[in-house]
Amino acid sequence: RLVVPTAGGRYRFAHAIVRDTIYAGLATGRRLGLHAAVARVLQDQGPAADLSQLSYHWWAALPLGTGAAEAEDYARRAGDRAMALLAYEEAATHYQRASDAHQRSHRAPDPDLCELALALGAAHAAAGRVPDAGRAFAQAAAVARQLGLPDYLARAALGFEGELVTGGDVWEERRALLEEARDALGDCVSPLRVRVTAKLADVLAGLEPGPRVAALSREVLRTAVQLGNDAGLAAALHARHQALAMPAHAGERAELARRVVERSESASATTWAMIGRLDRLADLVELGDMVRFDAEFAAYAGAARELRRPHDLWRAAVMRAMRALFDGRLDVGATLADEA
Repeated sequence: RLVVPTAGGRYRFAHAIVRDTIYAGLATGRRLGLHAAVARVLQDQGPAADLSQLSYHWWAALPLGTGAAEAEDYARRAGDRAMALLAYEEAATHYQRASDAHQRSHRAPDPDLCELALALGAAHAAAGRVPDAGRAFAQAAAVARQLGLPDYLARAALGFEGELVTGGDVWEERRALLEEARDALGDCVSPLRVRVTAKLADVLAGLEPGPRVAALSREVLRTAVQLGNDAGLAAALHARHQALAMPAHAGERAELARRVVERSESASATTWAMIGRLDRLADLVELGDMVRFDAEFAAYAGAARELRRPHDLWRAAVMRAMRALFDGRLDVGATLADEA
């Protein structure tokens, strides 16, 4: 009774300890060969095959020296599927496997490796694994730099595009990369350069607000309006919002934040929609408009639950605590703050 039947004519080990003990006792060559054999059987199932299992078995068989192309292909596809299902941690695992397989079969870095590093960074960032995401984006930037690919360098610099700037050494490093990417793109007028310039203005607003931030935010907003690209315009509107930090501009900021959400929804840019809502929530508190704040917060909290990204859920928890404190419900606010 170490193996038991299941539905559909399949079998499984009666307990994980049985499986793990047998697996650990296999000779290395035998174990790798079994992984490759299982991968081939799964592959023969065609469209009905489990991408996650294919990713795992081809990757586990990599030391055999064959199947690297299959390992990369299935891991990449499994990662894309996991991201679409909002399974960010699983997606990161698959993209890492794809990167491992790619590097095993290619002696020199190439654009595909850069693409995989960007996908891995995006998955880590969505899962809230900021240091891991930073390492992946740094790898993408290094490959782009080595190959002389300014567009990829810009995408690496924009890896944390949807995150709010909090200052500190990490953001100093990101500012340097954004400056480098902007220079590499040259004077071309493109949505990508708009987004890089907008994020640079955003970072500078958090690190050293002043005339340069104001000038950059005005410049990038003008360019974004001319181009008419919704995602670029959302980024530019947010940059301008951050440049107008003084209380006298609260009303103008609230309108800019509303337009960020509007443009983000037009471009299906979920991350920017969340940032726009967050901007607007801060502005409405500053204006004392708690009726509109409550309506906006309900939309933000609902979207956070759907996206299941830790950063969004945390911010929603923080604002829930803040709202209770704002009403003088101090005990409730303290409990909610602990939850956050």
